[in-house]
Amino acid sequence: MEKEFNEQDSLKVINQMIAQVNSNIQIGAASSMVMAGYTVATIAILNVILIHTLDKPYFSFWVWMLMIPYAFIQYFIEKRRDKKAIVRTYMDTIVGKTWRAFTISVIVLLIVIFGLVYIYESWVLSLLFNPIILAFTGLAQYVTAATTKFKPFFWGAVTLWSGAVLCMLLLPLFGKTVEIQFIILAICMILGFCVPGHILNKKAKENV
Repeated sequence: MEKEFNEQDSLKVINQMIAQVNSNIQIGAASSMVMAGYTVATIAILNVILIHTLDKPYFSFWVWMLMIPYAFIQYFIEKRRDKKAIVRTYMDTIVGKTWRAFTISVIVLLIVIFGLVYIYESWVLSLLFNPIILAFTGLAQYVTAATTKFKPFFWGAVTLWSGAVLCMLLLPLFGKTVEIQFIILAICMILGFCVPGHILNKKAKENV
């Protein structure tokens, strides 16, 4: 006679599924997050350098088009990670689709803002880029934090949102220049993305 499936057994299965979700996130998403953080920080600093070296500084913004091939590379990496995941749950799907929607939004934003900068040869619109990117990234990071219950992700979101506000507050001190905003972006990506990612990778190794 088969053993009756009681409430305790149900709770045990649920806990095992939650543990598996955490394992999937730890093993896969942390490395992607670290890679994304360093990539954006590197391009931001490269943009600052190009602003001071090119004859037409507004051409420097096109360096962000490097994010498009990066997005495709990251997409295929995520697809491979999804196939290796033992359990694919609804929470995994929420986190994955949130970041995919974020990536598409950033690509569209890049094309629109820097296209207008090129057409009108004006830097004014470029002042919106960094605060919007930081706000969008903070939103996606917060969704990840709320879904995974991993506190460093939450503080990462707070860091990114704070960076967006700081970009605006520092304008009176530095004038209508994007250099300081790109530096803030680079710092926030390292603190809000790379640091939580490294912490998660460390915990993943400890749990193996």
